[in-house]
Amino acid sequence: MTMQDDSNNKKKKKTLKENAQEFLKSWLPIIVCFIFLRGTVAEARYIPSASMEPSLLIQDRIFVEKLSFKIFGRPIQRGDILVFYPPEIETGMADPALPFLRLVPFFPEKPPAFIKRVVGIPGDRIEVKKDIGIFVNGNKVLEASDVPIPRYGLEQLEDIGGYSMTGEQIHPFGQSHASVIVPPNHLFMMGDNHNKRRQSCLGFPR
Repeated sequence: MTMQDDSNNKKKKKTLKENAQEFLKSWLPIIVCFIFLRGTVAEARYIPSASMEPSLLIQDRIFVEKLSFKIFGRPIQRGDILVFYPPEIETGMADPALPFLRLVPFFPEKPPAFIKRVVGIPGDRIEVKKDIGIFVNGNKVLEASDVPIPRYGLEQLEDIGGYSMTGEQIHPFGQSHASVIVPPNHLFMMGDNHNKRRQSCLGFPR
């Protein structure tokens, strides 16, 4: 190798380093800003399943607003539609060791988020009466006319069950005959497509 070749290689390496620095200077602030906005203000999502039909259809695009809860402290209310990460028993996947990676653009989201409606808040007693409807604290929940009436009943914790994302049948509360009372710091979530029990997410995500 000649001295001229060695000089050219050094220039090439220097050029690559300079290009990397320029890339970081140009894009790092944008990426940081994007992560901040996605984590605190809003984010765009799409609907991957039929669990929220007919309210939300597969491939619908939605805009998830976060300011109301995180910044302004509005309490979660019955009827709100929320995006959340379900318990490991439902996904069959452990939560990521670094949760902030969920906010990084194009980074795979595992486990995936769920999109469901709040049916009960802490302290609520939940009942589902077959072919009649959903009841909260003894009062029937008024739903849109095109939302299907449940074809199953739910009165005790043992009635809560379904299938995980890995296809395993789950009964998180075993054979408990206790009434379905939403625990503190939990919510009772359901998909609007009530009769798709594999997709309706009966349970208490935190």
